[in-house]
Amino acid sequence: MTYPVSYTQFFGSAFLGAGGEMTDEVVGFGQGGSRPIKLATQSYGSKAVRLAAMASAGLVVPPSVALPISACRDALTNDGNVSVSFQVDISRGVRGLQRTTRKWLGDKENPLILAVRVSPVVAQGGLGLPVLFIGWTEEAIALLPTIEKKQKAAKQLANTVRELACNVFHLDELLFDEKLEEAEDALEEGGRIDWLALYQAYLEIIKENTQESFPASPSDQLMLAIKAVWHSWDKPKAHTYRQLYDIEDVGGIGVLIQVCVPWTHADAVSQGWIAVRCENTGENKIFGEIYPGNNSVAPISLAENSRKKIAKDIIKQASIWETKSARAEKLYFIIADDKAFIIDGDPLPMSTAADLTFAVEMVKAGAVTKKDAVQRIDPARLIDILHARLEPDQTLNKLGGGLSASPGAATGRVVFSASTAEALKSKGWQVILVKAETTPEDIRGMQASSAIVTIRGGLTSHAAVIARGTGKPCVVSVSGAQVDAEEKMITIGKKQIREGDYITVDGSTGALYDGRCDLLPAEVSGDLSTLLKWADEFRRMTVLANVETPHDAEVAVCFGAEGIGLCRTEHMLFQPDRLAAMRAIILALTDEARRTAMTKLVPLLREDFIKLFEVMRDRPVTIRLFDPPLHEFLPKKPADVAELAKTLGLKQKDLAFTIEELSETNPMLGNRGCRLLICNPELAKTLVQVVFEAAIEVSRKLDIDIKPEIMVPLVALSREFIAISRLIDDAAQHVDHKFDSNIHYKVGSMIELPRAALVADRIAAEADFFSFGTNDLTQTTFGISRDDAVAFLTTYEQMELMETDPFVSIDENGVGAIIEMATIKGREANPDLQIGICGEHGGDPASIHFCERLGLDYVSCSPFRLPIARLAAAQATLS
Repeated sequence: MTYPVSYTQFFGSAFLGAGGEMTDEVVGFGQGGSRPIKLATQSYGSKAVRLAAMASAGLVVPPSVALPISACRDALTNDGNVSVSFQVDISRGVRGLQRTTRKWLGDKENPLILAVRVSPVVAQGGLGLPVLFIGWTEEAIALLPTIEKKQKAAKQLANTVRELACNVFHLDELLFDEKLEEAEDALEEGGRIDWLALYQAYLEIIKENTQESFPASPSDQLMLAIKAVWHSWDKPKAHTYRQLYDIEDVGGIGVLIQVCVPWTHADAVSQGWIAVRCENTGENKIFGEIYPGNNSVAPISLAENSRKKIAKDIIKQASIWETKSARAEKLYFIIADDKAFIIDGDPLPMSTAADLTFAVEMVKAGAVTKKDAVQRIDPARLIDILHARLEPDQTLNKLGGGLSASPGAATGRVVFSASTAEALKSKGWQVILVKAETTPEDIRGMQASSAIVTIRGGLTSHAAVIARGTGKPCVVSVSGAQVDAEEKMITIGKKQIREGDYITVDGSTGALYDGRCDLLPAEVSGDLSTLLKWADEFRRMTVLANVETPHDAEVAVCFGAEGIGLCRTEHMLFQPDRLAAMRAIILALTDEARRTAMTKLVPLLREDFIKLFEVMRDRPVTIRLFDPPLHEFLPKKPADVAELAKTLGLKQKDLAFTIEELSETNPMLGNRGCRLLICNPELAKTLVQVVFEAAIEVSRKLDIDIKPEIMVPLVALSREFIAISRLIDDAAQHVDHKFDSNIHYKVGSMIELPRAALVADRIAAEADFFSFGTNDLTQTTFGISRDDAVAFLTTYEQMELMETDPFVSIDENGVGAIIEMATIKGREANPDLQIGICGEHGGDPASIHFCERLGLDYVSCSPFRLPIARLAAAQATLS
C-alpha cells in the first residue's frame, strides 16, 4: 500500500478543524508553517491529533511527522515488513523536518535528533516506551565542543541502542544492566561513566547474541524504532491492559516522529508541566512547576513566578490551548535557550464538581455550546456529588467489601438489630445497621441508620432497594464475612467488629473501612442545576421517580422529577402500625375479620396519599396496587410470632400453623400482585377508593385536577388485567357517587412477565399505559433470582459469559428484545399507549439509551438517581 506524503510545515493560529481531513497519509506539523491541519483520531491516534491541534492553535510544538494507524496494521500482518514506497514516504517526511529545523539526519556537524512515540486511539498502558535521541553517531559526538555535551550525547546514544536491542532484537535487559553496573562500579571518586565505551559494549552484546551488527545509520535506526513501536501493540502487557479497561483490541497504533528539543546543544534545558484549572473545584488558576536541568536545584513554581518572561510564555500557551480546545489539560513542556516547546498533554483528571464548573464556564465563554457541555459529562459520575463521600487525603484501613448497592459514604457505630438502631439514633448516635439480610420489619431501623450492610443479597435485594430509595449508602454480599446476631459481632476475614465499634461504609465502591473516616458533605452546586436545565432542553423522554413517602417525593421534586412513575403501595405498609394491620389482613380467616383489619389501615393510607398528592400537585402519580410476596410481611422468628399472636389475640400455636399454611416454596412467583387482588377483591377496591378519595380532597383543596394513574402488577393474562380494571372502575363509581365528583384516572399494566409481553396487544387494547418492571422481567426471563444471582454472576462476568450484571443494565439481546416486542405489539393495538420502565434500570445510563432507541415515553428511578437519568436521557436524545 502506498501512503502519499502530504507534508505541511506550519505554525498557524487557526484552531483544529479549519483545515481539511487527512487520512492514510504521512503528515507533518509543527513550528514553522502557516496552514492548519486536522487529523482524525481513528487514523492517527490521540497524541498525534492533540499535538497537531496544538500547533494549529498557535502553540510551539516540536516539528513532527505522523504515521497512520493503517500502516501499523499492515506491518503487523506482514511480519513487520513495510513497502519500499512507504519507506520513501517516511524519508520525505524526515526531509520536511530537516528543512524546518535546518538540521540533517546522520550529519556529523549539525545532526537532526528524533524521537519515535506511540499514538494510540485511546491512551493506554502496556505499550512500548518512546525511543528517544535517534540521530547521534560517534562522529557527531566527537565534534561536540565540551566533555559534558559529549558525555550527554553518548549517554543518549547508548540508551537508544539498548532500547532498540530489547524491543527489536528481543534481548534480555539484564545483559545490559550487568554492563551498566560494571561501569558504575568502576567509577573512581570524582570520575564519571564513559558512556561512549558503554555504547561500544552494548554493540558487542548485540553482535554476540544475534550474530548481527547494530545498524550505524540513523535512518536504519529510525525504521527499527518505528517497527518496535508497532510491535508493542501486540505485547502481552498491552493486550492485558486493553482487556482490563475494555479498550477495543483492533487496529494498532499511530506513530509520531518528533524532533527532539536540542538537549545537548542548548546551554540551559529545563522541563515541567502546567495546568490552568484546579482539579478539585474547576477554578481558573495556575498550577505547575519547572524542573531545571540541574537536578540539585529545587523546582520552580509557575504560579509564584508568573511574571517572569518564560513563565508568561508557558501560561499564555496553556491558556490559548484551553480556549481553543475547550478542554482542561495538563501540558508538558521543555525549555531550551529560553524558548518553551509544548511536547505533550493529557486530560486533567478533575473531580465531577470541577468538570461541571468547567463545562458551564466554557459555555458562558462561547467556547462550546450547551449541547456540547451536556454531552461531555458522564452521567454516572454525578453520583459523586449527590452523596457524602470519603475525604481523599486520609489513611484508610480497609476491612473488606462487597457489592456497591447504594452510593455515598457514612461512618457510625455498628448495630445488629433495627430496634437498637432506632434506640441509639434517638440518642443522637450515627449507626450502621449490619445484618445477614434485611426484611420489612427492619424498615424503621434502616431509616434510622446512616448506612446499611448485609452479608447476603444482590443489587435488587430488599436492603439495596430501600437504601437507594432513601439515599443511604449500602453494601451487600460482603465477601468472606459472617454475622453472629446473638453475640452481636461481625467477622470480616480475621477482624472481629463488635456492636458499638466504628466502621465506615463506602457505598460507591462497596468498601468497608475500620474506624471513623473523614467525609465530605453532598454537593449539589449551581453548576449542576445549570447543566441539568440545559439537559432538560434536549431530552425527549420524561423522567419520573420511584417514591412512596412524602419526604421522598419532596426530594424527588428537588432533583427534577416530573412525576411519580412508581409508588409501591406495599412499601407504605412497612411501618410498625401499618405492618400489624397488613398482617391482620393476610392472616384473617373470615371476610369480617379482613374488613375489620382494613378499617384500621384505611385512614393511615388516606393520609399518606393526601400528603403525596400535595407534594406532587398536578404532576402525574402512578400508584401500583399491592404486590407483596407474602413472606415479606409475615414473621419468621418464634419471638416475633409470639408477639404478633398477642397483638392479634391468637394462640401462638394457631398463628404459627396459619403462617405455615400460607408459606410458599417460591413466594416471588406465588400469590402476589394481581393474583392476590383477584383472590381478595375487597383489598383492591379499598385501596383504590382510598387513592381516589385522597385525590378528590387535594384537588378541591388546591384547586387543581389530580389524575391518579393506577397500575396493575404481575399481569400474565389479559383477563387478569380486565378483571382488576373492572374493580377499579367500580371503585371510581363508588367514590364519584359518595363525593359527587367525576374523578379522572388512568389504568395501566406492569409488564414484568414474558407472557404479558407475548400478549401485549391484548392487554394494550384495554390499558392506558404500560410500565416495564425490569427487575422482575429480568428474573423471569433469565430464570434467576435477583437476590441469589450474585453467587455466580461475578464468575460469569469474569469468564465473559456476560458483559454486565443484567440487574444493573438491561440485557438488550434477551430482556431488551422482549421489551421491544411488547412495545411494538402494544402500540399497534393502542397508538395512544404510554410506555416506560420503572425498574432499577431506570437510573442506568446504558439502559436509558436503550429506552430512547425504542422510543419509550419515560423512565422512572430512585430519587437520588434522577439527575443521572435526566442527563443520560438528554445524551440519548442527542446521540
